Amino acid sequence: MRLIFVAVLELVAGISFFAPQGFSQTTPPFYQQNAFVDGGPLTGGPSNTNTGLFTLTGQFTAAQTDITAIPTIVGGVQTLSGTAMSQVMTTGQTSSTAYASSKAEYLVQVDSSVSQSVPLEIVGTLLGSLGTAQGEAFALVGFDEAALAQFDITTGTANTPLDTIVTVPTNIPQVIELDTFASLSGGLGTISAQIDPYVLIAPSVPNPQQYQLTFAVSPVPEPTSWTMLVGGLGFLLAVGGCRKFLGSREHRMHRPAGSR
Repeated sequence: MRLIFVAVLELVAGISFFAPQGFSQTTPPFYQQNAFVDGGPLTGGPSNTNTGLFTLTGQFTAAQTDITAIPTIVGGVQTLSGTAMSQVMTTGQTSSTAYASSKAEYLVQVDSSVSQSVPLEIVGTLLGSLGTAQGEAFALVGFDEAALAQFDITTGTANTPLDTIVTVPTNIPQVIELDTFASLSGGLGTISAQIDPYVLIAPSVPNPQQYQLTFAVSPVPEPTSWTMLVGGLGFLLAVGGCRKFLGSREHRMHRPAGSR
């Protein structure tokens, strides 16, 4: 039911749909925050800033999301501390549904001239809480089209540790994705989902100063940009189809008589 609800809202808003059980295939970098409160139309939309806080307050409920990427230096190597959070709360008795969601995809690349691959360590914690409210909290950390850690709860709390080593090719960008979702359907209280992954060169790597971690993040393309991209792809496919058709026709015209 939640999937249908979110899919309809995101289609109306012109933003992408993410599947909680998998890893999104959108082209990075990507950044999205949105919220829906008090059972009305979608009154919040994409945030066009690279990082930051997005809030939405209604008559009975409030929602907020926050995506932050903070580069730091550890052992002489640039690292990334990324956080994502979604939270909804009741400000008065209501039976309407409210939700908040955040999604960010960062490009992560290890530059090196001494090795073709290197292990990265991704650490952090995924936290979720429903308290006395009724609803759902979800969070996911994905890397290179695979889910590293996630939770999806409708009662109680979640405290999911993340400490994973992934080996990546050097000088090739990889994708790390952060998704959070919190929905409130009844009761009083606050529902939250939060993740705080930290990416760094694995401690086992000798001479980490020989590697440079770089990160990139950008806003979501405007709807007109998406339209142009889809239109351009359709044009290219149409041209390719015409060329294939004309090539096949020319081959038939020059085929020797009696041949099959």
